[in-house]
Amino acid sequence: MTKLLMLACCLLSLISCSTGYHASGFLMSGYDEFKLAPNQYRVQFSGNEYTSENRAYQYALRRSAEITKAQGFQYFKITHSSVSKTKNTYTTPITKRTASSTDTYHYEYGKIKENERITTVSGGEVHETYSPTISFNIKMYQHDVEGALNADVILSNFEKRR
Repeated sequence: MTKLLMLACCLLSLISCSTGYHASGFLMSGYDEFKLAPNQYRVQFSGNEYTSENRAYQYALRRSAEITKAQGFQYFKITHSSVSKTKNTYTTPITKRTASSTDTYHYEYGKIKENERITTVSGGEVHETYSPTISFNIKMYQHDVEGALNADVILSNFEKRR
């Protein structure tokens, strides 16, 4: 039972945080890419409801720069981009709490307190959240062209600070 409770807590902590930078997977947000041509890719980053649109955009740029370098290029241009938001709706669970007391009698005075029942109902609220998805089509270049981004400059924004 303790192991099950610990596993549930771990899973809850994983899904209750902003999407980190990693490849997407089964039921997980993250980045994904698809090769369109030797120097062209479609790059996508999907976040969860805790991921801001700005963070998703930064991660899509980061993945674009990583692909550019991995393919032996230095620069890339975003030839097409799109932003979408997935609406997620959930309803909080309904809980009922009933408190009751029993009749109280006193030998000389008889009944002094009647049976009381108080029921409190909570939950049932509907909440909406939104998960951002950023998609880029990129074209990669060896040399700087007008409007191109330098992959090294983009990646320098994500280097660990010491």
